[in-house]
Amino acid sequence: VEALTNISDKYILMGDKEKASEVLLLALGSVDSIDSKDLRSLRLKKIVICYEKLGNSGKAIEVLYLIDEGKEKIETLIELSEIYRRNDKLEKSKKLLDDASSIAITIDHIALRCLSLEKIAKGYVNAGYYDKALEICKNFDEKPVEVIAFKSEVLMGLAEICIEANQLEYAKKMLFQSLENASKAQSEVLFVQALCEFEEILQKAKWQIEERDRVSLQRMIQYSFPKNEILSGSMLSLGNEMK
Repeated sequence: VEALTNISDKYILMGDKEKASEVLLLALGSVDSIDSKDLRSLRLKKIVICYEKLGNSGKAIEVLYLIDEGKEKIETLIELSEIYRRNDKLEKSKKLLDDASSIAITIDHIALRCLSLEKIAKGYVNAGYYDKALEICKNFDEKPVEVIAFKSEVLMGLAEICIEANQLEYAKKMLFQSLENASKAQSEVLFVQALCEFEEILQKAKWQIEERDRVSLQRMIQYSFPKNEILSGSMLSLGNEMK
């Protein structure tokens, strides 16, 4: 199957779509002979991408849902979604990300689930579905502490994409949630990093820090980092600069 998909790929590069389609049909017909569920899913993923390169989206989607293994199906959905996004087919891109998220939240393995959710959230942000990205982040576990810290990092990464797209309001929301999670994880490094970026957003947008945000941040510092005088001082500085 791998050899056949590689041959099909070469025909696609040569512009011979008819030959590429013929070889892909042979590859698809050979998949059933693969005993390993993981290997079968991997080969089907390659066939899906080849069909999309051919411009045969209908067949790509049809083959996509033959994939059994959850992780490979999610990765294929995300990869195909990105292809649609680059071609400005944003609704189709979102639909595939929605399907990927419905599978990801059912994964029992915490690390795999978190990594899948991160990729899906990035997909939503890249496609301009910022609220969906925030919604996906709610599916991260509230324990252990490593997951909470990871969620804080993910939110910072999403905020950076929002900043590049000049979506400063969403970047602010994501950074504040990152601060909340860094506080819960009691990670000073992540908290300081997110706080610096949060301050930069306020300065860039020429916004004043809202009083409720200031109070929340002070509480986070007092509860999670009571002995850190530098953080306490940074809040005073932030308040003075934004007045």
